[in-house]
Amino acid sequence: MADSVVSKVVKPFLVKNGKTWDSKKAYKVVGKTPYEAAAIVLEDYGLPYSTEEFLSMITPVFSEQ
Repeated sequence: MADSVVSKVVKPFLVKNGKTWDSKKAYKVVGKTPYEAAAIVLEDYGLPYSTEEFLSMITPVFSEQ
């Protein structure tokens, strides 16, 4: 279930930023803290945000799930 919530939140965010969700990369964030997971997503997709910025953008969306 957690994986599907992550994909529901992160996938649209990536699309908005011109990136394509790769479900094969999702395993990298399993078992990580939110901060660690955010850093992994940012690095894997080359997003131009700090970890704190990314978390502040996606945390409200997670709360809605």
